[in-house]
Formats: sequence, C-alpha cells, structure tokens
Amino acid sequence: MAHSIDSERRLLILVLRYLHLSQDAVASTVGCHKLRVSECESWLAEEVSYEEAAAFCDDVAIKSIVGQELVTNEQVDKETLYKAAQVTREDILRHYRLKDYLQHQTTVKGDWGNHWADLAAVAGVLQSNMTKLHNALTKISHGEAKLLGNVVNGGFVSSDTHPGPIMEISNRDNPYQLEKTDSYFALCLLSHIKTEFPEQFRKIKTWVELGPSDIDEGTIEKFTLVSHRRTFEGKCEICKSW
Repeated sequence: MAHSIDSERRLLILVLRYLHLSQDAVASTVGCHKLRVSECESWLAEEVSYEEAAAFCDDVAIKSIVGQELVTNEQVDKETLYKAAQVTREDILRHYRLKDYLQHQTTVKGDWGNHWADLAAVAGVLQSNMTKLHNALTKISHGEAKLLGNVVNGGFVSSDTHPGPIMEISNRDNPYQLEKTDSYFALCLLSHIKTEFPEQFRKIKTWVELGPSDIDEGTIEKFTLVSHRRTFEGKCEICKSW
C-alpha cells in the first residue's frame, strides 16, 4: 500500500513521475521498491477523493521535499532538479485526476471574467518569454548560446558568460530566465488564439514546440494585445460547456 512509505516520499514519487522518470529510476532515487511507486500513483489516482488529493499535493510541501531530498541527491541531474522545483499542485492533479480537475475548475471558476484573467496571465508570461527568445535569436543561431527549456515550462538561455540559474525562482526581469506558466491554461489559450488569429497560429499544436526562429515581432504583438485586453474569442476545453 502507498501508506507503507512516508508521506514525504510519496509526494516525491508523484513529482518525479510527473516529470516522466521511469518507475525504476524513481524507486532508485527515492529509495523504495518499484512496486511502491506504482502503488503510490494508484493511491492518488483512484483511492482518495479529489479534495484529499488536492490537500496532499500542497505547493509548500512540494517545494520543501524537493529542496530537502533532491538538491543533495547525486542521482538527480541539474535539469531534473530545475524541473522538479517548478512542479505545482495543479500539475500533479491534472496529470492524475484530469476529469476531476476540470469539473472542479468549472465549479470554482465558471465565469468568463476569472477564465479570461487566467488566460491573460498565461499570455503575459508567454509574451515575456517569447520576447527574450527573440532578443537572443542571433546568439542562438550563431551557436553562441542555447535554449534550455521552452516558453511554457520555463528554462533559460545559456552561454559561457551566462550559464543559467538552476534553483533560482524564475524572474521576468532577468533577460536570460524563462518563466514557467500553467501548461494546461497555455493549451486553452492556444484554442482561443487560433480562433482569433487562424492564419498565424492554426498549424501550432502546442506552444512548447516554438523555438527562437518561430517567433517574430508579429507573434509577440499578438500576445501583448490579448494579455492587456484580457478578453478572448472562441472556446476551449474549460469554457466550451458554459
């Protein structure tokens, strides 16, 4: 049973599995049998209520266990450490309890004002990240720098003079740091953006696939517009039934 290991390690298992580490790799990192990893995932996905799952995946607890257990763990590389530090309660709930999460979002939000505010916040982060990548395009194309991460999940532009922060909190004012935003709302934003600007965005399946060469001033202007206007055309997975 999942309760055969302590709650801190259960939470760490969920974080690492959300990052798509194999069950074997997670078991080795956490120090438990592979079967415990599977039991832990089943416990959160099937055995507890959504409210209990949400309470268990507390953001403060996630940050704490990542800092305590992964920073000094020699099995964890820097990229995994960086990604683990960005994982949130909503990430885990959408991964294991998507249907419940969507129902909860409809119940809690259920109005256009809050929904558009969420989308505008994501659009603002994407606009900032895209601007940084566009500004770094020359260096990246000349091999003087490289992108580690993407515009949705965060990351940084790395070079010899700016190797990039690992555990620092994302800072929108840092020209080398890409801020993490909500990946699910980012997909919802894509649905709305495609409705309003079909010619420019219809071929895009996810913002994650965008690289520096895919971003021009016109793209950035569209995100500047919608993030400040705070209204959106069309429907997405969350609002399609409203």
